[in-house]
Amino acid sequence: MRRHVIGPRGETVDKLYQQYTSLVVRVPPAHDTLSQEVVLKGLKSQASAAAKDLTQHLQDIEAKTLEAAERRRQRQACEEVLEVAPDLRRHVVGPGGEALLKLAQEYPGVRVKVPPPTDTTTKTVTIRGPPAQVSAVKDRIVSRLQAEQQRREQLRQQRLQWQGQRQQQRHQWQQQHQQWQQQRQ
Repeated sequence: MRRHVIGPRGETVDKLYQQYTSLVVRVPPAHDTLSQEVVLKGLKSQASAAAKDLTQHLQDIEAKTLEAAERRRQRQACEEVLEVAPDLRRHVVGPGGEALLKLAQEYPGVRVKVPPPTDTTTKTVTIRGPPAQVSAVKDRIVSRLQAEQQRREQLRQQRLQWQGQRQQQRHQWQQQHQQWQQQRQ
């Protein structure tokens, strides 16, 4: 804060002295790391106006600092868009949102945006955050989806196998029934 009150080469304090001639500004010395108090002495009207100007100056600097930090954060962030069929999105979220909560705890800088269950047209899930974490989250989601697709494929294969067995049994029963009817005649 001290350096912002003084300004580069004392410019901020010099401007205050030029604008408010009866003003005296006391800033804590650089070695005093505990004191954060700036003293403005002079005519009450000038001191209060200078305090208002200085406060506005510090707020502007703080806003610029926050904007710069946000720009840095955005530059460091990346975004991945995964194609996920609407019927598979529930496996990204997990029961009661459990999978997303677990990812949020493990990777706090990452945000995963999943369309609501009522949206049956959107086929994407968006992952945003630091590149390394986004990559890790993407791998976890892709792995989870692949496991579900393998499970579904196994079930489909089992169902086809079971249907084939039933068809074969039905065919055998029909043959046995025909043989039995032929023997009866």
